[in-house]
Amino acid sequence: MQKKHKIQILESEIMRLLDRGITLDDATVHYIDSTFACPGAKNFQEILADSGNCETETLLDLIFFPNIEMQEQLEPVLASHGFDDNDVESVIRALQKKNIQVRILFPDDRGEFFMQAPEAAIRQMIHRLCIAKTIDARIISALQATIHDKSEIYQIQVMLRNCRVPFFDAFVHALCQCIEIMRPTSDYFRPAFDFLLDFLETADPSKDIYAGLMHKKQMLAHMIVQAEKNEQILGKSSVEAMMLSGLRIPAIHVGEARKKIALIDHLCLSLYGKTEFTQY
Repeated sequence: MQKKHKIQILESEIMRLLDRGITLDDATVHYIDSTFACPGAKNFQEILADSGNCETETLLDLIFFPNIEMQEQLEPVLASHGFDDNDVESVIRALQKKNIQVRILFPDDRGEFFMQAPEAAIRQMIHRLCIAKTIDARIISALQATIHDKSEIYQIQVMLRNCRVPFFDAFVHALCQCIEIMRPTSDYFRPAFDFLLDFLETADPSKDIYAGLMHKKQMLAHMIVQAEKNEQILGKSSVEAMMLSGLRIPAIHVGEARKKIALIDHLCLSLYGKTEFTQY
């Protein structure tokens, strides 16, 4: 009975969020406008209803992709009740049976329309909410002991729920340290935490995290040096000539790379009390 009750709570909360409608985000509107020449709400509704349109699947994927705001509003329910894969499947089946009519809104003055949420779109959306993902209890404890604003805790839990980081002990230790040390003292805690999550997604759990961060810093520094050299060459030659000569042109935004290096230094000084000088 208790299991059925928590599934009903989750189902009701998702329905409440869907009842508010889906406002198309800027990226989705840009894709729609680029592909279909800025259609109005009625024209776009007709496009989605065209089963022969090869773009329909992509459009539905974009429209029903859950945004961060939706996830943050759902997080209190997920944090209060543990859900497993069977629970997720039960919620998906229950929602699919409802033949949900969802209001789709353009963010500008093009209007809105209603459409029935396709079963496949519902399934994809629910899976992307990462409902069954368990956040390591040690990280939850660190958040609750350090942060008193519930909304901020939920925001960070959504970040953890969305990340593809397996919660290996070394990773959990680094994340807990970041929360406990940097949240009370650093104005750059959130970008640093976000960067650390991204870094850990590709890090080897058997390798030292500090050494991995230093290696990442060296790679970024090398790319900056190469990009600046290429910029000087571009002043004297064309891109085509550079490519014909076999010169590699790294795809890097130098300003963003410098910010990442600064975050690495900030993280390492905060968590390990040291960093290494890299000339670039």
